[in-house]
Amino acid sequence: MIDEFEISSAFRQVLTDIKASDFAKLELVIVNRPPQPLPPARAAGKLSRYLRLLRDPERRPFLLYALFQKFDQRHLGDDPNPLENVDCADLLGACPRLDVTPVTKRFVHRFPPDAVARLRSYDLDVMLRFGFNILRGAVLTSAR
Repeated sequence: MIDEFEISSAFRQVLTDIKASDFAKLELVIVNRPPQPLPPARAAGKLSRYLRLLRDPERRPFLLYALFQKFDQRHLGDDPNPLENVDCADLLGACPRLDVTPVTKRFVHRFPPDAVARLRSYDLDVMLRFGFNILRGAVLTSAR
C-alpha cells in the first residue's frame, strides 16, 4: 500500500528483500488516489505560509519538527538517509495495480466496499502499508 511510487529508501529495501527472497513475492500494489484537491486561490509567500501554519492548531506542532529537519539536512554528512524518497517503480511496475480512492474523514481512511471486494479477490497473505493514513474498516481483515 503506497501513496505514490516514490517511497523512503528504508521501505524500498524491504521490497528489495522480499523480491530477492525465495519464500515471498510481491503480488499487488495498492495506490492511494485521493480526491482531486481544490485549486489554490493564489500563490502565497513564505511568510504568509508560516503564519498560516502557526494559526492552524493541527499543523502547528509539526512546524518545529519541519524546521529541525531543514537544519538537519543542511548539516548532515553524505551518509545514506533511510528517509530519503526514492523511486520504486522498477520494483513494483510488473505487479498488478489497484487504485483506491478511500473514504476520508479527517485522518482516517476507509476503503469503499467495491475496493475491498477486489482486494479480497487477490487472496493475499500479508499486506504492507507504506502509505495511506490511519486505516479502519474491512480493509484490515482483507488479508489472511
